[in-house]
Amino acid sequence: PFTYLVNANLDVVIFGYSMPVSFSYSTRKFSHQLSSPIRFNRIKLSPSYKWVKLHLGQTSLSFSPYTLGGMQFTGIGVDLTPPGAFSGSFMRGRFFDAVEYNPEMPYVLPVYQRSGHAAKLKFDKQSVKIEMSFLESIDKVNSITLPTDTLLPVAPEHNITGSFKSSFT
Repeated sequence: PFTYLVNANLDVVIFGYSMPVSFSYSTRKFSHQLSSPIRFNRIKLSPSYKWVKLHLGQTSLSFSPYTLGGMQFTGIGVDLTPPGAFSGSFMRGRFFDAVEYNPEMPYVLPVYQRSGHAAKLKFDKQSVKIEMSFLESIDKVNSITLPTDTLLPVAPEHNITGSFKSSFT
């Protein structure tokens, strides 16, 4: 009847290299009756050196509300913030794991495996700020098998989203 969540954060700094590690584990799992494409247990590494920061494992980034608005993914990301007006972020990974169709549980919709990549470029000078982001996500067509005799409202998708933000003073 009880559930627990263990969360740990460790930040090690050696010779200017920063290596934060975060870990979370929970007994909150979906059984075979309630499958989900989102993972509750995850591990993330975020090493950084000077103006380069990597994101490895099950992590999340936020480019804009329309492109990676804090969405969790499994893969790699990088933030580049060199001195000056330009900066950028990039990612590539898997958003959802595949969930197969189970005729014994018709209330659980199947989900295709979804992967994607994204980029954000930013120019930030004193009076001019311009930010552009782009996201493309693709469902893997043969990641699940659907029966031919049902009318499930599930189809593989291919999405492309962009965002543009600016401000001038």
